[in-house]
Order: sequence, then structure tokens, then C-alpha cells
Amino acid sequence: MYKPILCVLELTNRCNLRCPHCASDSGKSRCYEMSRNELHTIGIRSNGDVLGCLSLGDDFIEANLLETPLSEIWNSGKYFQRFRKKEESLCGTCGKCTFGKKCKAGCTAMAISSTNTIGDNTYCVRRLEEKRLLRELFD
Repeated sequence: MYKPILCVLELTNRCNLRCPHCASDSGKSRCYEMSRNELHTIGIRSNGDVLGCLSLGDDFIEANLLETPLSEIWNSGKYFQRFRKKEESLCGTCGKCTFGKKCKAGCTAMAISSTNTIGDNTYCVRRLEEKRLLRELFD
């Protein structure tokens, strides 16, 4: 069975760098491109498993490219719901934070590794900086 060595997904044409080494005809968006609000991260393992991010474990496998086309995986309402509605999962400190709905608990892999939930991230830079400032002020 043929196994690709390299897979390149060109998710956007909006790059304006025009690097000489890049073969991409960058500039204007293509008609089928996702908006900035829709475009986030997708991870594809060598076996075809599709995840929201390659740093996440098997519990986060959404589908497999050998069984389902990427366009269906991405556009279907049944995949990636945990990520598309992540603000609904906010809890703990992130659930109370004024910026929670904006940052959505940051990196999901970091949140899972620190709290075992996608909605609370103990490695939040804002949280860590706030603790540091409070220590400086009151210690």
C-alpha cells in the first residue's frame, strides 16, 4: 500500500509574504476558503485519523480520512463540536475569567493535561502573570 511521505494542506491563499521558495499563488482568498472565525487547527495522523490538534490523544479522534472525506469531516455538523462550541465547556477559573469566552481556555492539549477538561487551563498566561503580580505586591 502506498503511504505518502509528506502531506501539505494549503488552508488559505491569504498569505501576503510572497516568499520566493513558495509555489503558492498567494494573495486573494479563494471562494471556498474558510473565514478566520472558521479556520483554526486540524491534525491529520499518518493513518488518516483526524483530530482537532495532533497534541491531543485518541479520545479526540473525530474521523478517519480513509473512511470520510475531509470536506465532510470539516463541514458536517457532527464533527468538532467540542471545539466549535468550546466556550460552553468553560469551567473553573477560566469559566469565571472575563476573557474566558475570548480565549476559550487557550490550548486544549494544555488544558486536558493540567485539568482533564477542555474548559480550564492552569497554564493560562494571564492566570500565571496575575499570580506573579499579586505575589510581588503582597510578599
